[in-house]
Amino acid sequence: MAWLAGALGVPVVLGIAPIASHVAVFFLSHYVIHTDKFFDITGEATFFPLIAYSHVAFAGEGATDRQKLATGLALVWCARLGIFLGRRIFVRGSDWRFEKLMNGAAYNFFGWVCQGTWIFLQGMCLWVVHTASGDDTPLGTVDYVGVAVWAAGLTLEHVADLQKSSWNATTKSGQQKTWLATGVWKYSRHPNFFGESLLWVGTAIVCAGAVTDSWAKMALCFVSPAWSAFFLFFTSLMLLEKRLDGKFGSDPKYIRYKRATSVLVPWFSREAKEYSI
Repeated sequence: MAWLAGALGVPVVLGIAPIASHVAVFFLSHYVIHTDKFFDITGEATFFPLIAYSHVAFAGEGATDRQKLATGLALVWCARLGIFLGRRIFVRGSDWRFEKLMNGAAYNFFGWVCQGTWIFLQGMCLWVVHTASGDDTPLGTVDYVGVAVWAAGLTLEHVADLQKSSWNATTKSGQQKTWLATGVWKYSRHPNFFGESLLWVGTAIVCAGAVTDSWAKMALCFVSPAWSAFFLFFTSLMLLEKRLDGKFGSDPKYIRYKRATSVLVPWFSREAKEYSI
Protein backbone atom coordinates (compact mmCIF):
# COMPACT_ATOMS: atom_id res chain seq x y z
CA MET A 1 0.00 0.00 0.00
CA ALA A 2 2.91 2.35 0.71
CA TRP A 3 4.33 1.66 -2.75
CA LEU A 4 0.90 2.09 -4.38
CA ALA A 5 0.31 5.37 -2.56
CA GLY A 6 3.66 6.69 -3.74
CA ALA A 7 3.04 5.52 -7.30
CA LEU A 8 -0.35 7.26 -7.39
CA GLY A 9 0.97 10.47 -5.88
CA VAL A 10 -0.99 10.01 -2.65
CA PRO A 11 0.68 10.61 0.75
CA VAL A 12 2.23 7.34 1.89
CA VAL A 13 0.88 7.68 5.43
CA LEU A 14 -2.66 7.20 4.09
CA GLY A 15 -1.68 3.76 2.84
CA ILE A 16 0.29 2.67 5.88
CA ALA A 17 -1.86 3.96 8.77
CA PRO A 18 -5.04 1.89 8.23
CA ILE A 19 -3.11 -1.35 7.80
CA ALA A 20 -0.91 -0.64 10.82
CA SER A 21 -3.94 0.02 13.02
CA HIS A 22 -5.62 -3.19 11.87
CA VAL A 23 -2.52 -5.29 12.44
CA ALA A 24 -2.32 -3.92 15.99
CA VAL A 25 -5.98 -4.68 16.72
CA PHE A 26 -5.60 -8.13 15.13
CA PHE A 27 -3.00 -9.09 17.75
CA LEU A 28 -5.21 -7.71 20.51
CA SER A 29 -8.32 -9.50 19.23
CA HIS A 30 -6.77 -12.85 18.40
CA TYR A 31 -4.31 -13.30 21.21
CA VAL A 32 -5.60 -11.19 24.12
CA ILE A 33 -9.39 -10.82 24.12
CA HIS A 34 -10.02 -13.83 21.82
CA THR A 35 -12.86 -12.31 19.82
CA ASP A 36 -13.29 -10.44 16.55
CA LYS A 37 -16.40 -8.75 17.86
CA PHE A 38 -14.86 -5.34 17.17
CA PHE A 39 -13.82 -6.10 13.58
CA ASP A 40 -16.42 -3.92 11.83
CA ILE A 41 -16.24 -0.93 14.15
CA THR A 42 -12.43 -0.93 13.97
CA GLY A 43 -12.79 -0.08 10.29
CA GLU A 44 -14.94 2.97 10.91
CA ALA A 45 -12.92 3.97 14.01
CA THR A 46 -9.86 4.05 11.74
CA PHE A 47 -11.49 5.60 8.68
CA PHE A 48 -13.12 8.56 10.44
CA PRO A 49 -9.94 10.07 11.96
CA LEU A 50 -7.98 9.27 8.79
CA ILE A 51 -10.44 11.31 6.72
CA ALA A 52 -10.21 14.18 9.21
CA TYR A 53 -6.41 13.96 9.30
CA SER A 54 -6.14 13.97 5.51
CA HIS A 55 -8.38 17.05 5.28
CA VAL A 56 -6.48 19.00 7.95
CA ALA A 57 -2.99 17.93 6.88
CA PHE A 58 -3.32 18.31 3.11
CA ALA A 59 -6.25 20.67 2.44
CA GLY A 60 -5.46 22.79 5.50
CA GLU A 61 -6.94 26.08 6.57
CA GLY A 62 -7.34 27.17 2.97
CA ALA A 63 -9.58 24.23 2.10
CA THR A 64 -11.95 24.93 -0.78
CA ASP A 65 -15.71 24.52 -0.58
CA ARG A 66 -15.38 21.33 -2.61
CA GLN A 67 -12.84 19.85 -0.20
CA LYS A 68 -15.03 20.75 2.77
CA LEU A 69 -18.10 19.28 1.09
CA ALA A 70 -16.37 16.02 0.15
CA THR A 71 -14.97 15.65 3.67
CA GLY A 72 -18.38 16.35 5.20
CA LEU A 73 -20.11 13.77 3.01
CA ALA A 74 -17.51 11.15 3.92
CA LEU A 75 -17.62 11.87 7.65
CA VAL A 76 -21.42 11.70 7.75
CA TRP A 77 -21.32 8.34 5.94
CA CYS A 78 -18.60 7.02 8.25
CA ALA A 79 -20.35 8.15 11.45
CA ARG A 80 -23.69 6.63 10.42
CA LEU A 81 -22.14 3.32 9.43
CA GLY A 82 -19.96 3.16 12.52
CA ILE A 83 -22.89 3.83 14.85
CA PHE A 84 -25.04 1.28 13.05
CA LEU A 85 -22.37 -1.43 13.06
CA GLY A 86 -21.47 -0.75 16.68
CA ARG A 87 -25.08 -0.89 17.82
CA ARG A 88 -25.67 -4.06 15.80
CA ILE A 89 -22.78 -6.00 17.28
CA PHE A 90 -23.45 -4.90 20.86
CA VAL A 91 -27.20 -5.54 20.64
CA ARG A 92 -26.96 -8.89 18.85
CA GLY A 93 -23.79 -9.91 20.64
CA SER A 94 -22.15 -11.89 17.85
CA ASP A 95 -21.66 -12.16 14.10
CA TRP A 96 -21.18 -15.53 12.41
CA ARG A 97 -18.69 -14.04 9.91
CA PHE A 98 -16.31 -12.93 12.64
CA GLU A 99 -16.59 -16.19 14.52
CA LYS A 100 -15.18 -17.95 11.46
CA LEU A 101 -12.24 -15.55 11.36
CA MET A 102 -11.13 -16.84 14.75
CA ASN A 103 -10.63 -20.37 13.36
CA GLY A 104 -7.01 -19.70 12.40
CA ALA A 105 -4.42 -16.98 13.00
CA ALA A 106 -3.37 -16.68 9.34
CA TYR A 107 -6.98 -16.52 8.12
CA ASN A 108 -7.82 -13.96 10.79
CA PHE A 109 -4.72 -11.86 10.01
CA PHE A 110 -5.65 -11.88 6.31
CA GLY A 111 -9.13 -10.57 7.13
CA TRP A 112 -7.81 -7.70 9.23
CA VAL A 113 -5.21 -6.67 6.64
CA CYS A 114 -7.87 -6.78 3.93
CA GLN A 115 -10.01 -4.32 5.87
CA GLY A 116 -7.04 -1.98 6.29
CA THR A 117 -6.44 -2.19 2.54
CA TRP A 118 -10.14 -1.53 1.93
CA ILE A 119 -9.91 1.78 3.81
CA PHE A 120 -7.05 3.10 1.71
CA LEU A 121 -8.65 2.20 -1.63
CA GLN A 122 -12.15 3.19 -0.53
CA GLY A 123 -10.97 6.66 0.41
CA MET A 124 -9.06 7.25 -2.83
CA CYS A 125 -11.37 10.02 -4.07
CA LEU A 126 -10.88 11.84 -0.75
CA TRP A 127 -7.10 11.54 -0.85
CA VAL A 128 -7.18 12.96 -4.38
CA VAL A 129 -9.40 15.94 -3.56
CA HIS A 130 -7.54 16.73 -0.34
CA THR A 131 -4.19 16.90 -2.15
CA ALA A 132 -5.51 18.76 -5.22
CA SER A 133 -3.60 22.00 -5.58
CA GLY A 134 -4.80 25.16 -7.23
CA ASP A 135 -8.44 24.10 -7.35
CA ASP A 136 -10.61 27.19 -7.22
CA THR A 137 -13.48 25.90 -9.34
CA PRO A 138 -16.78 26.86 -7.66
CA LEU A 139 -19.35 24.20 -6.91
CA GLY A 140 -21.80 23.74 -9.76
CA THR A 141 -24.63 21.64 -11.14
CA VAL A 142 -22.53 18.49 -11.48
CA ASP A 143 -21.52 18.73 -7.82
CA TYR A 144 -25.13 19.08 -6.72
CA VAL A 145 -25.99 16.03 -8.79
CA GLY A 146 -23.20 14.23 -6.93
CA VAL A 147 -24.67 15.28 -3.58
CA ALA A 148 -28.12 14.07 -4.69
CA VAL A 149 -26.68 10.68 -5.72
CA TRP A 150 -24.84 10.47 -2.37
CA ALA A 151 -28.05 11.31 -0.48
CA ALA A 152 -30.04 8.72 -2.42
CA GLY A 153 -27.44 6.04 -1.71
CA LEU A 154 -27.17 6.91 1.98
CA THR A 155 -30.95 6.94 2.38
CA LEU A 156 -31.35 3.56 0.68
CA GLU A 157 -28.58 2.01 2.76
CA HIS A 158 -29.96 3.42 6.00
CA VAL A 159 -33.54 2.33 5.28
CA ALA A 160 -32.35 -1.16 4.29
CA ASP A 161 -30.25 -1.43 7.45
CA LEU A 162 -33.15 -0.35 9.66
CA GLN A 163 -35.53 -2.79 8.02
CA LYS A 164 -33.09 -5.67 8.38
CA SER A 165 -32.34 -4.75 12.00
CA SER A 166 -36.07 -4.76 12.79
CA TRP A 167 -36.48 -8.11 11.05
CA ASN A 168 -33.48 -9.59 12.86
CA ALA A 169 -34.59 -8.37 16.28
CA THR A 170 -36.73 -11.44 16.97
CA THR A 171 -33.97 -14.04 16.43
CA LYS A 172 -30.38 -14.61 17.46
CA SER A 173 -27.58 -14.00 14.98
CA GLY A 174 -27.40 -16.77 12.40
CA GLN A 175 -30.60 -18.50 13.56
CA GLN A 176 -33.14 -16.99 11.13
CA LYS A 177 -35.71 -19.50 9.89
CA THR A 178 -36.65 -17.54 6.78
CA TRP A 179 -35.28 -14.78 4.53
CA LEU A 180 -36.05 -11.06 4.30
CA ALA A 181 -38.19 -10.14 1.29
CA THR A 182 -40.21 -7.10 2.38
CA GLY A 183 -39.67 -3.34 2.16
CA VAL A 184 -36.75 -2.39 -0.07
CA TRP A 185 -35.56 -5.99 0.21
CA LYS A 186 -38.46 -6.93 -2.05
CA TYR A 187 -36.71 -5.20 -4.94
CA SER A 188 -33.13 -6.30 -4.26
CA ARG A 189 -31.57 -9.12 -2.28
CA HIS A 190 -28.86 -6.71 -1.07
CA PRO A 191 -30.20 -3.12 -1.27
CA ASN A 192 -27.87 -1.90 1.49
CA PHE A 193 -24.84 -2.84 -0.58
CA PHE A 194 -26.23 -1.05 -3.63
CA GLY A 195 -26.86 2.07 -1.53
CA GLU A 196 -23.29 1.90 -0.21
CA SER A 197 -21.82 1.79 -3.70
CA LEU A 198 -24.19 4.49 -4.97
CA LEU A 199 -23.24 7.01 -2.29
CA TRP A 200 -19.58 6.56 -3.23
CA VAL A 201 -20.47 7.36 -6.85
CA GLY A 202 -21.90 10.65 -5.59
CA THR A 203 -18.83 11.36 -3.45
CA ALA A 204 -16.52 10.61 -6.38
CA ILE A 205 -18.46 12.99 -8.63
CA VAL A 206 -17.90 15.83 -6.15
CA CYS A 207 -14.22 14.98 -5.71
CA ALA A 208 -13.54 14.67 -9.43
CA GLY A 209 -14.50 18.32 -9.90
CA ALA A 210 -11.20 19.29 -8.27
CA VAL A 211 -9.05 17.56 -10.90
CA THR A 212 -10.84 18.15 -14.19
CA ASP A 213 -7.50 19.02 -15.80
CA SER A 214 -6.25 15.45 -15.37
CA TRP A 215 -8.07 12.40 -16.70
CA ALA A 216 -5.79 10.15 -14.66
CA LYS A 217 -6.71 11.83 -11.37
CA MET A 218 -10.40 11.89 -12.28
CA ALA A 219 -10.17 8.15 -12.90
CA LEU A 220 -8.54 7.72 -9.48
CA CYS A 221 -11.57 9.37 -7.89
CA PHE A 222 -13.79 6.65 -9.30
CA VAL A 223 -11.62 3.93 -7.79
CA SER A 224 -13.72 4.50 -4.65
CA PRO A 225 -17.14 3.44 -6.01
CA ALA A 226 -15.59 0.75 -8.23
CA TRP A 227 -13.72 -0.72 -5.27
CA SER A 228 -16.84 -0.46 -3.07
CA ALA A 229 -18.89 -2.51 -5.54
CA PHE A 230 -16.09 -5.01 -6.16
CA PHE A 231 -15.24 -5.51 -2.50
CA LEU A 232 -18.85 -5.86 -1.34
CA PHE A 233 -19.76 -8.22 -4.17
CA PHE A 234 -16.85 -10.59 -3.66
CA THR A 235 -16.89 -10.59 0.15
CA SER A 236 -20.08 -9.92 2.12
CA LEU A 237 -22.56 -10.43 -0.74
CA MET A 238 -21.10 -13.76 -1.85
CA LEU A 239 -20.81 -14.99 1.75
CA LEU A 240 -24.43 -14.12 2.44
CA GLU A 241 -25.64 -15.67 -0.81
CA LYS A 242 -23.75 -18.86 -0.03
CA ARG A 243 -25.19 -18.97 3.47
CA LEU A 244 -28.76 -18.42 2.25
CA ASP A 245 -28.33 -21.07 -0.45
CA GLY A 246 -27.09 -23.48 2.18
CA LYS A 247 -30.10 -22.86 4.42
CA PHE A 248 -32.91 -22.43 1.88
CA GLY A 249 -31.50 -23.68 -1.43
CA SER A 250 -33.85 -26.68 -1.48
CA ASP A 251 -36.94 -24.56 -0.75
CA PRO A 252 -38.93 -24.06 -4.02
CA LYS A 253 -40.32 -20.78 -2.75
CA TYR A 254 -36.84 -19.42 -2.08
CA ILE A 255 -35.66 -20.57 -5.49
CA ARG A 256 -38.54 -18.69 -7.15
CA TYR A 257 -37.92 -15.63 -4.98
CA LYS A 258 -34.24 -15.63 -5.92
CA ARG A 259 -35.05 -15.86 -9.62
CA ALA A 260 -37.57 -13.05 -9.35
CA THR A 261 -35.47 -10.60 -7.32
CA SER A 262 -32.42 -8.63 -8.45
CA VAL A 263 -29.26 -9.58 -6.61
CA LEU A 264 -28.06 -5.98 -6.18
CA VAL A 265 -29.71 -3.17 -8.19
CA PRO A 266 -33.28 -2.56 -6.92
CA TRP A 267 -35.73 -3.46 -9.65
CA PHE A 268 -39.43 -4.20 -9.95
CA SER A 269 -40.47 -7.80 -10.42
CA ARG A 270 -43.95 -9.07 -11.24
CA GLU A 271 -43.22 -12.14 -9.15
CA ALA A 272 -41.49 -10.62 -6.13
CA LYS A 273 -44.69 -9.74 -4.26
CA GLU A 274 -45.81 -13.36 -4.36
CA TYR A 275 -42.75 -14.50 -2.44
CA SER A 276 -42.71 -11.81 0.23
CA ILE A 277 -42.61 -13.23 3.74
